[in-house]
Amino acid sequence: MSISRRQVMQHALRGIAAAAIGAVAFKLGMRTLSRPGHTCVSDGLCRSCGRLGDCILPQAQSAREILK
Repeated sequence: MSISRRQVMQHALRGIAAAAIGAVAFKLGMRTLSRPGHTCVSDGLCRSCGRLGDCILPQAQSAREILK
């Protein structure tokens, strides 16, 4: 049972396509997580932060939901 050259190429191209899709998804995910210009000023301690009401970081959004 041998694998043909065509099957080898198909498998290689599928792997490359999967890697490319994964890389794009990772890049888009990282872009949404790292909001340019928005950094935490209180080391992740949202409860005592003065900017909690205006902060758009995910930790602050969670903290606002919990503190309601």
